[in-house]
Amino acid sequence: MAATTPLQAAPLMEGDSGSEPVLYSNSAMGLLFFLILALIPTTYGMGAASGVFVPTLVAGAAGGRLVGKAV
Repeated sequence: MAATTPLQAAPLMEGDSGSEPVLYSNSAMGLLFFLILALIPTTYGMGAASGVFVPTLVAGAAGGRLVGKAV
């Protein structure tokens, strides 16, 4: 899979319906949102420079996509 181009790999990521990639499904976005939300305290405790900022952006993007799809 590493030697494929993005155009060749795109059909591999599609779901059963073929209309939306599996990576952007509601269940995947919900799982990502709650997983990142649960891991924010861990990254904050590590003392990294982006300990809260980057995970919060990822959680906000996933949550925003879920809200956008609901509306």
